[in-house]
Amino acid sequence: SMELAYNLLTGDSPEIRRILDNVIIVLVPSFNPDGLNMVRDWYYKNLETPFEASSLPYLYHKYTGHDNNRDAYMLTQVESRLVTKILYKEWFPQACLNMHQMGNSGPRMFVPPFTDPPNDNVNPIVWRWTDLLGTTMAANLQDNDCSGVISGALFTGWWQGSFGMTEFLHNCMGILSELASVNIASPIFQKKSELQGKGRGMRGYTKTMNFPDPWKGGWWRLRDIIDYDLISAMSLLEAFAQHREKLLYNIWNMGNQAVNKGKSEPPYAFVLPQKQWDKPTMMYLLDLLMQNGAEIHQAKSKFTADGIEYPKNTYVILLSQPYRNFIKDLLEPQQYPDMRQYPGGPPIAPYDIAGWTLPYQMGVNVKEVITPLEGDFVKVDKIVSPPGKVTSQGKSGYILDYKANNSVIAVNRLLKENYSVYFSGENVKIGQKKYPGGTIIIPQKQGLHNKLQALAKELSIDFTGISSSPKCSGYRLNKPKIGLYKPWSASMSEGWNRWVLEQYEFDFKNLSNAEVKAGELIDRYSAIYIPDIGPKGIIEGRPKGSIPPAYTGGIGKDGLRNLKEFVKKGGTLILLDSACDLIIGEFGLPVANTLKGVKSEDFFCPGSILNIEVDNTHPVAFGVPGEASAFFARSPAFKIIPSFTIDADVVAKYPGKNPLKSGWIIGEKNIFNKAAVVHIPYEKGHIILIGFKVIQRAQSCGTFKILFNSLYLSASTKARLP
Repeated sequence: SMELAYNLLTGDSPEIRRILDNVIIVLVPSFNPDGLNMVRDWYYKNLETPFEASSLPYLYHKYTGHDNNRDAYMLTQVESRLVTKILYKEWFPQACLNMHQMGNSGPRMFVPPFTDPPNDNVNPIVWRWTDLLGTTMAANLQDNDCSGVISGALFTGWWQGSFGMTEFLHNCMGILSELASVNIASPIFQKKSELQGKGRGMRGYTKTMNFPDPWKGGWWRLRDIIDYDLISAMSLLEAFAQHREKLLYNIWNMGNQAVNKGKSEPPYAFVLPQKQWDKPTMMYLLDLLMQNGAEIHQAKSKFTADGIEYPKNTYVILLSQPYRNFIKDLLEPQQYPDMRQYPGGPPIAPYDIAGWTLPYQMGVNVKEVITPLEGDFVKVDKIVSPPGKVTSQGKSGYILDYKANNSVIAVNRLLKENYSVYFSGENVKIGQKKYPGGTIIIPQKQGLHNKLQALAKELSIDFTGISSSPKCSGYRLNKPKIGLYKPWSASMSEGWNRWVLEQYEFDFKNLSNAEVKAGELIDRYSAIYIPDIGPKGIIEGRPKGSIPPAYTGGIGKDGLRNLKEFVKKGGTLILLDSACDLIIGEFGLPVANTLKGVKSEDFFCPGSILNIEVDNTHPVAFGVPGEASAFFARSPAFKIIPSFTIDADVVAKYPGKNPLKSGWIIGEKNIFNKAAVVHIPYEKGHIILIGFKVIQRAQSCGTFKILFNSLYLSASTKARLP
């Protein structure tokens, strides 16, 4: 980046003059400068030692590691929000080059065209011009004897989530380049016989039309990466200068096509009904769309859409707007094509995930409008969640509906300030209104009313005063003492979980391998949460000789025994997704992972959204709808095995029919009526197996409470409500 900027600032060649006369260049030298510093510092610390090539034992981003390039529409991280503001609020570029690095076992560089499948929502103009620009880069690299460049392979045109891919749906030519890595900055020597041609669009490491000049091996250096990048960047800037008028026309043309489609073909709009399970999360979704450049409207009077009448102030997203394709792609279900290595054979896995529909993940009710829509709508400049309220002075206390995720923040703040908080354990009737099990009840205490007024205003949740406490069983909540397992393998699942727990104001500590092996965990924690990490990685960790000794190994068999002892003494052990297999056999649980060892041609579900049936009378599922969406990515599914000694509660299960809502699934019968979430009382403690990605990159807001409730359960006691 710095060399490119220097060359452009100091050069006086005809090519550079042509670029500067015709192209406005916005250069982001590093999307993640903090991570760059972390990698550099680690490298210099280990330079000229046996561990010079070792990767970091922690994430090269405070929370997300490489998943900072999976945050392009959810915008959870500050870097994502800043770059998105530049792209879709301030500069509106016609083309972007996203420069990345990849593994070094195959080609030296990828440039577009992308490979199948294409995303139906991307305007074909994007594909044609992305192909043209990528081919221009490849041609210039070839002119400069840069071999090993591949196109039409590895990276698909399907998924959005990375910044290059999301640009497609904003009428922008998103150009991706991927360079083979070195050992951080140390050169590597590779024999041609060591190079492989695997994955989408490759038939071995051999000459093909999309890979006409394979690299023959030898030394590969950081300077090679810089040279390839400089040549490709300059060739692209020259192409921008040459095609300036056409690129400007294209962005207008695609935006105009989107506006006209929104007037002439369905869907014409998306409507967000005012009645929502979790209204603050609906407002969060609207704000996300607006940050991504979408136009949001609100009804000035009642209107009818597809025969349904909606009241004044209902939010409407009219699809006659330039970013129509982006909006559709986030809000509608995906149907990934059935792609196999050969007919009836193993599936060809998608790049990253197959489905991402945000309303399903977030638990927001969004209605697609398929007939022309008429009404009096006004464009909204800012999404502001309306303040909640406290209804009446509560002589006995207050009730809080537990549907909104923001209720969790309120509970955690109240617990930190030593207010008493209860979950009702059963349905209760107060006055003329019935409340379900899991309703939050806060007994009266001096200063409580003012505290709740502040919480209601900030969090957009409502509290209702009650004159007498309901006479029912329940759970008294205490502040949980949480240990979040953090290995030396730089787990992105740990990072995402850490970010979500912080947003909802849980206090927790990271739990290391050494602390697990030391034992006596019950003295420090009520809950231990192991995120989505495979059993081998947890037990064995990083191997000796691959990294400095302080970062090798896992919890070992001793750590596994200590976790078992922790549960026996009253602790709650929560395991997510692939981590569930860590203890099923070791602890003798009455549960089997029915998908373990199943071939991909018999069952395959690579990052899709599935329907689950939830028992929300169980404390692990309080506040969750009876039907919800689970993000499933090569996850387990559980069969309950009858036992005379250990019980198992099915908290959520897959239905007895195809559960697919968005994405791709093969062999769905394998999970019919299988459990997705299981609670197991185990001597004095609890084990909770969550068999899907309950927070999926901080997107699956609709299932967050399954995790939160599991944490609360660890420190709650059964009690009669006072």
